[in-house]
Amino acid sequence: MPLISIVVPVFNLENYISETLDSILKQTYTNFEVLVIDDHSTDNTVEIIKEYGVKDSRIKLLTNTRKKGVSGARNTGIFAAKGEWIAFLDGDDLWTDVALDVRVDCLNIYPETSFITADIACFSTDVKQAEASWVETNNDWNKCFGSALKLDTPSCIEKPIKTFLHSVTVWTGVVMIKSDLLKTLGGFDESLPAFEDIQLWMKVACHSDTLVFAPKTIAFYRQREGSLMHSAKAIHHYAPQAYMQLLKDPAFSQYKKQLKDNIRDFNLQNCFYYRKAKNYKQAFFWGLRSVYWQPFSFVAWKNLIACCLFR
Repeated sequence: MPLISIVVPVFNLENYISETLDSILKQTYTNFEVLVIDDHSTDNTVEIIKEYGVKDSRIKLLTNTRKKGVSGARNTGIFAAKGEWIAFLDGDDLWTDVALDVRVDCLNIYPETSFITADIACFSTDVKQAEASWVETNNDWNKCFGSALKLDTPSCIEKPIKTFLHSVTVWTGVVMIKSDLLKTLGGFDESLPAFEDIQLWMKVACHSDTLVFAPKTIAFYRQREGSLMHSAKAIHHYAPQAYMQLLKDPAFSQYKKQLKDNIRDFNLQNCFYYRKAKNYKQAFFWGLRSVYWQPFSFVAWKNLIACCLFR
């Protein structure tokens, strides 16, 4: 029964943090510590966390010395963690009662792994009305884990980086990773406002021989209007920056072609997104980047010309 450190970043979540902590404290697996990192909340979030800490000594409140954002908050938790494994749950999301147990059980079958994941579903207000899981609805997730879900047995992907170069099929709230590995990799890149999680999972996959999937929906991602996922920026706005940093990483030296292909694709996707949103300034910027990265691409030039014509 390894000690698991659960990292929970929070900022102004007084309406949600109690439900999140309750879902953690209901775990059937009990050998864990909860590191709740406050990123300078201005509401009642800290007081609520302190009350939980009095009730259960496994809950520990940490405070960033300055506002760092979600990546900085998670990093504070990573480097304070005492557990052999680290799991993550944002302060407004929820776990099922067996979220830890089903991942720890995977170690009985794959004891050498350092990277474990599971299935997830989204909800808005009532978790009982959650959507179908990502393995059921997302083609890439289904391709990786659909068979395991049907057979209801854990599965293992060898050399997960080869899969992730096509699509990163894990989510922060369901990963469980060896603590030593995360600390060696330096945690999340705090210079990235978004896509820092995808970048880190790429690094973990590159340094892991296996990725083990537990065929259970163990987490529920709360979709809120104020979240980053609902911002005006394209979902892949920071993806090229994140992948360009991976190009400089010696561990990815044999994957440079695939990384560059992804960057080209992200540039085009961002251009399409901003053209559709009629944000022609951003569309023109990404159109120029597309032409720079694909100077002989008809599609790239077509997009750039469309931006110039405000179309």
